Amino acid sequence: MTGGGITGGAAGVPPTGTPPTRVLLADDQELVRAGLRMMVDSAPDLTVVGEAATGRQAIRLAKQERADVVLMDIRMPELDGLAATRQITADESLAGVVAQAATALDNARLIETLAHQARHDSLTGLLGHRAFHEALETDLRGAAEGHAFTLALLDIDDFKVVNDLHGHPVGDEALRKVAEALRRCIRDHDTIFRVGGEEFAVLLPHLASKDALPVAERLRAAVGRIPFPVPLHVSIGLASSPDDAMDRDGLLERADAALYAAKGAGKDRTSLAAVGA
Repeated sequence: MTGGGITGGAAGVPPTGTPPTRVLLADDQELVRAGLRMMVDSAPDLTVVGEAATGRQAIRLAKQERADVVLMDIRMPELDGLAATRQITADESLAGVVAQAATALDNARLIETLAHQARHDSLTGLLGHRAFHEALETDLRGAAEGHAFTLALLDIDDFKVVNDLHGHPVGDEALRKVAEALRRCIRDHDTIFRVGGEEFAVLLPHLASKDALPVAERLRAAVGRIPFPVPLHVSIGLASSPDDAMDRDGLLERADAALYAAKGAGKDRTSLAAVGA
């Protein structure tokens, strides 16, 4: 519903998936590169775009392959990793590239960190936009085989007022508090995501919309009870599959329409997808 959220866009259709982070590996030992490559390949949100055995090769490939991250060994022939890192940092054509010269172990740890960050929202710690779309596609395949689920879209009411009157630090803390309240309230097999600025999504397996309504109401009430200098409330839209839609775009549009209806009816309430809409 909100701009930049999962349903932002001219037609209310979610944007395509975020491209994976492009990683360049540089180490003069092929076995080390192979081990790091296996780690990157196991992370669906990372991809290896090239390998280099020297610092000079790493700089050239970083430009050629448009790498986002360059992981280099400290000791390499021609140009060591530390010197190559300094050159990448100073090169305006490589602005925004993250370069690290470290041991193989530290580079492996950074790969794990990158994989985690690609799937999680840094502010709230919740799973993020990319992980949401992957999980949604999985649940839709299950719905096609008769395993119903409900998508709940939640939007913090009047969040712009919080930011405008109290500043973005207070707004950020509000987002964290809402995330904590929702996390405590969901069932063990539900999954919650932050998918936009003040927008969250919850996947509720084994429930059609009407059955999911009491769960959604508990989520809404939990947010309303948050002790905070500014009252916090959410509006919620529910749509289920297969009852309301069988495809991703259709389900998102139905849930977003229900969220819009909840906003229009006075906010701080839950709305079901309209029958036959």
